[in-house]
Formats: sequence, C-alpha cells, structure tokens
Amino acid sequence: MSCFRPRSSMPDGEVYMTEAALAKRQARLQGNHAQQGSKYEFTRIMRPDDANIMGTVHGGIILKMIEEAGCIISTRHCNTQNGDSCMAALVRVESTSFIVPMFVGEVAYITAEITYASKHSLEVQVEITAENLLTGTTKQANKAVLWYVPWKMKNVEKITEVPPIKYASAEDEEEGRKRYEAQKMERQESKAVIAEMAPPSPNPEPHTVGFSQSTLIHLVGPSDCSVHDYAYGGESVFLSLVLLLKILEVLPSSKPWSDSQKQQKWMDEGCKNE
Repeated sequence: MSCFRPRSSMPDGEVYMTEAALAKRQARLQGNHAQQGSKYEFTRIMRPDDANIMGTVHGGIILKMIEEAGCIISTRHCNTQNGDSCMAALVRVESTSFIVPMFVGEVAYITAEITYASKHSLEVQVEITAENLLTGTTKQANKAVLWYVPWKMKNVEKITEVPPIKYASAEDEEEGRKRYEAQKMERQESKAVIAEMAPPSPNPEPHTVGFSQSTLIHLVGPSDCSVHDYAYGGESVFLSLVLLLKILEVLPSSKPWSDSQKQQKWMDEGCKNE
C-alpha cells in the first residue's frame, strides 16, 4: 500500500545532519559488522486507547509494536555500510506467540535482536516483557520471529545487500542458515497454494466458510507509512487482526467468564508454554 507524503524542497540525496549525527554515522560505517546478540529495546506504557473494554491490550497493538522494533533494528543494521540509504521492510512473519495478555497500566519492554543475516534478508526475533508497576512483577507476554529485506530509498523496486553479522559461534550461524532455508522452502510452497485459491463467491451459502468472509476498508494515511511512502507491515497485520475480530464477533459464544477466571486461565496456559 502506498500513501501521499509531502516532498522536501531539498535536492535529492541532500540531507541536513549535525556534526554529531555525521560522526555517529561514520562510526557505524567503520564498524560495518553487527555483533549477534546486539539488541534494540524500547519501552511503552499501555493506555486505555490500546485496550478493549475489559482492559486487555489489543493483539493488533502488540503486533504493531513488534513490527516497529524489528523495522528499526533492521534498518539501522542495513545502513551500516557505504552506499545508498535503505529502509527495511517486513516480508514474512515466521511465528507469533501470545503467551499471556497485557493490561492497561502495565509497561511493555519490546526487545528485538538480529539472529541471522542472508545476502538479502534478515531474521529478527522480538520478545515483549510486561511489568506491573504496582507490584514489580514481570512476565513474558509475547515473542515473534520476523523476516525483513532492505529496499533502497531512491528505488523501492531494488533490494540491496545486507551487511553480514558476527555470530557468537559457528553453530549459531549454521542453525540460522537452516532456519533461512526452511522458511524459504515453505514460502515457495505457500506461493503455489495461494495461486490456486479461487475468488470468493458473490452469493455464498449460509453457515459456510465463504459466508464468514468480511471486508474492511481503511484509508491509508501518512501516519501508517514509512519514508518510502508505503504502509508499514505492522499496519497491515493490525488491520488483518481487526478484520478477524469482526468475523469472530458474529460467531456464537459461551457464557462469558469473569475477569479473575480469564486471568487465571491465561496465566496457567502461559506457564505451560514457558
């Protein structure tokens, strides 16, 4: 998806940078290799706008935070080499796990780490830890594995090469290569399945899968987009989850549980997944 972004009056390629910013960029270029285990972390408190009426943080909000962390660390790494500036774009969500819910008032610690780098893509693992400020207790709430590719700023159709990273051991590099090959094969198989999908029926039979399909229309705005003028992957994932929840709203449900019952069930299931 693409959106309108006001253009700068400065000539192409001319960017205003302070002396401190220039020195910092030059230091990154001289390093040129990221160390496996180097991480990016940001913190955010969960507010009422992030949650439903029960006080539970929306899954879409969590997915957007995960994708944002992955985009930042990937873009930062891909710009540590000389050449055209680039922006990392989400191309695959390998896995996402919602271990326990987060609630309004809790602090989310989102940590992203590059765990493998191929010639044109990066594997990023993201974890979210939630802290209750009143009790001081923490819990692992979410984890995900994402894949990014770097697109050139001047030509979004061109994927640039990824700077290599220094692995902690040869075994870590080999395990990462195996994960890369596995997801590559799975992606090729998925393309064949998607190509065979038939278009939805205009008049589906009630109580069938086709009947449960829904449509969500969203006007893409500047806040949804990166500097490429394209929507962030996290925005697309968020909208997909919103659409799924709309479908689930029309399905029959059992008697609702109390808040204490829900939280105890989530906590029990989360402990089993540890």
